[in-house]
Amino acid sequence: MKYCYAVIVSVLMFVVYSDTMYANEPSFTVTPLFPDEQIDGNESYYELQLDPTESTDFEVVLHNLSSNEVTVNASLFPAVTNEHFVIDYIEAESEIVDLIDVQPSVTLGPHEVKTIDVAVQVPDQAFDGILLGGLYFEEAYDENITNGGISNEYAYLIGLQLTNDHEQHGAIEPELSFIDVEPITYENRPRINVSFQNDTAIIMDDLTVVTEIFTDEGERIASHEKEDGRMAPRSAVTYG
Repeated sequence: MKYCYAVIVSVLMFVVYSDTMYANEPSFTVTPLFPDEQIDGNESYYELQLDPTESTDFEVVLHNLSSNEVTVNASLFPAVTNEHFVIDYIEAESEIVDLIDVQPSVTLGPHEVKTIDVAVQVPDQAFDGILLGGLYFEEAYDENITNGGISNEYAYLIGLQLTNDHEQHGAIEPELSFIDVEPITYENRPRINVSFQNDTAIIMDDLTVVTEIFTDEGERIASHEKEDGRMAPRSAVTYG
């Protein structure tokens, strides 16, 4: 159990992942094709084990389900932890972004099937734990064209995890470090933000965060509990 001033965090490790689809009735689908470096038994996301300096290439299949031409944009987003203790994938600076080259876009004719190329280059120096990101595929759309005032946007996210040694993950002990406590005003109400960081290159799962606020005399005046939280590897979170 870790103590960060007013924050108590209990940690149990377990790695869970799945590909995620947003929106209904997408105009295209994505199907991962796994390279030889894929860890056996996993067919829902990319979990690649490569030695230092090793590289690999693989493809993702895109299928246009519509009768119209569709352009799909592709990106690699690193994993972060949002304020709700959910692992999210957004555009940000991260080591994994520099290691993966994704073909930026592809245009598919009606009902056409094509592949998009992804290249991975592992660093020269060995690393512990995992590097975590997500391949993000989004239909390009014209901001000036909407359907009844509503713009339809379709996207898929496929997780991508890199490691030098899959068997070593269970030996890494989770570590949290306290960053800061800051009183703020949020929506015209007082609020206290607490920031801390996952210092290890592993996913922290099943986090329980208990926040308690005391007066100078030791009287507890407020408390809040957040269960089933998760933190991305080497990510920070601000919670209030």
